[in-house]
Amino acid sequence: VIFNRWEFPSSHSVIAGTTGFGKSYFVKLTLIRELINNPETNIFIIDPMGEYSRLVRALDGTVVHVGERGNEINPLDLYSNASLSEKIVSLKNILSITMDLGKSDLAIIDAALTSLYSRKSKPLLGDLVETLEKFEDDRSKRMAFYLEKLINGSLKNLNSQTNINLSKKVVSFDLTNVKDEFLTLYMVIILDFIYSMVTKNFERKIVVVDEAWKLLYNDYSALYLETMYRHVRRWKCSMNIISHKIDEFLESVRGRNILNNSLIHAIFKHANISMEMKNFYKLTRVEEDYVLNAKKPKENGYSQALFISFPYRIPLRIYGTDKENELITTDPDEMREIFLINKVK
Repeated sequence: VIFNRWEFPSSHSVIAGTTGFGKSYFVKLTLIRELINNPETNIFIIDPMGEYSRLVRALDGTVVHVGERGNEINPLDLYSNASLSEKIVSLKNILSITMDLGKSDLAIIDAALTSLYSRKSKPLLGDLVETLEKFEDDRSKRMAFYLEKLINGSLKNLNSQTNINLSKKVVSFDLTNVKDEFLTLYMVIILDFIYSMVTKNFERKIVVVDEAWKLLYNDYSALYLETMYRHVRRWKCSMNIISHKIDEFLESVRGRNILNNSLIHAIFKHANISMEMKNFYKLTRVEEDYVLNAKKPKENGYSQALFISFPYRIPLRIYGTDKENELITTDPDEMREIFLINKVK
């Protein structure tokens, strides 16, 4: 099957299915083949499990180990192509992920950020804490106290100026060093950073978001993902969202909007198919059986997926060449064999 995502009205895609049945393999394969056809394409990957690092290095890309010294992102960066009002809205969403903010709190944050940006061109989270501390009310002081504890502890590296090498065409953000309780927060901060890169020009860009369920189950991160999904198409950017089940999208309005704004769907093995999923895709009995009974790639020698891009509905077998497989497999037995072969060489 040969398809050109850039000829679709929307090049966004959703990839969903049970772990171990080939989702990430499929995405990596499409990235390799995209670069063969369009070498100038910029690719950004949010990689919570560190699954893409080996491939990115092989493609002469940059792996950003988020949370390590020398790989800092300042969430308060005001990029030249963004308005102050847009940035403040983004920051209120980002801060709402880690703090339970009511309407009054958001108004205070809005005032604090407006004041801060009027005084500093490159503020840090520590500067926001100082601004909140100057306010007289208890709410401001409580938020300042909470933020100060975070930036002097687990989120210390967020209180630094951005320091990332973006000279390469392919960049992945490896989040394996980030504590699980802060993973959603970091993913949105990185999405915000990627959004600033995507909207700089009209060249082809691909954004991959793996483990997207971590964003879909939080109202504020889901809102950010949905908003980005709707906005980046005009910048020639293809969003590729990977999660475990289609129901993770169907369970919220924002998730449904993401599905509706994707013209490319790759449905891998599902343990069960809900009535909502069946109705959304208008699945036939044959298609249901294909998704429910898909075997592991190791059993078949290939991955299986139901590829839907209306009006096309295609049962896929997904193969990689030996060289491609060497770069993208995560099967422990295959990786051990590859390691031994390379060691002998």
